[in-house]
Amino acid sequence: MTAEMVPDPAAGDVAVVIAAFRAERTIAAALASVMRQRPEAAEIVVVDDGSEDGTARAAAAACPAARIIRLAANRGVAAALNVGVAATRAPLVMFLDADDLWAEGAVAALTAPLVEDAALDGVFGMTLQFTDPAGAMAANEVTAAANGLPAHGALKSAFAIRRAALDRVGPFDEAFHRADFVEWLARARHTGLRTARVDTVVHHRRLHAGNLGRLHTDEQRAQYADVMRAISARRRGTA
Repeated sequence: MTAEMVPDPAAGDVAVVIAAFRAERTIAAALASVMRQRPEAAEIVVVDDGSEDGTARAAAAACPAARIIRLAANRGVAAALNVGVAATRAPLVMFLDADDLWAEGAVAALTAPLVEDAALDGVFGMTLQFTDPAGAMAANEVTAAANGLPAHGALKSAFAIRRAALDRVGPFDEAFHRADFVEWLARARHTGLRTARVDTVVHHRRLHAGNLGRLHTDEQRAQYADVMRAISARRRGTA
């Protein structure tokens, strides 16, 4: 969809994209946190990235309104996100990791600045981490398990963006399957992406034994280094 075809958004004109892999235990809670949002999201898409467990079944049971897309094989987070984005049409897009939760009011907090200021491309909110070794806690248990204080960051689960800006920057690079959003955001900033932040907790990040970043730390560090080299090359005008 081109920028000319995208209408001015209202607060609820949001597509939610969730990439899920082996998320049978957490996907229902993630979707429940999406369904509690007011205004409601216009579209909810879950991309099951080749899971061998009951992720797709659990997602369908938890949110009958969601569109469930099943990939035949595991292709990585970036590929799953690209498939999900391509399946949506709403003028605003938000992402949620399948093992995380949105705080109440997340959609309203992140989309209001975009509705009010046409010059903005995207908005970041704050994240509160919570410790959940078994990966089974629901939203009402987060505060008691909080790990540290709320903080600003550059996490896709605490971010809303205009589709026109997302289209302008381009899809997530599937080569960076451990640093997909870091690479995308670096590329976006190079193109002049205009962002703001709100001092509101919108995202609850679950810390558990199966966190992707904990399982693949060496590969993730290597990909972060690749991103930094790409940034340097862009600044030198060689990429």
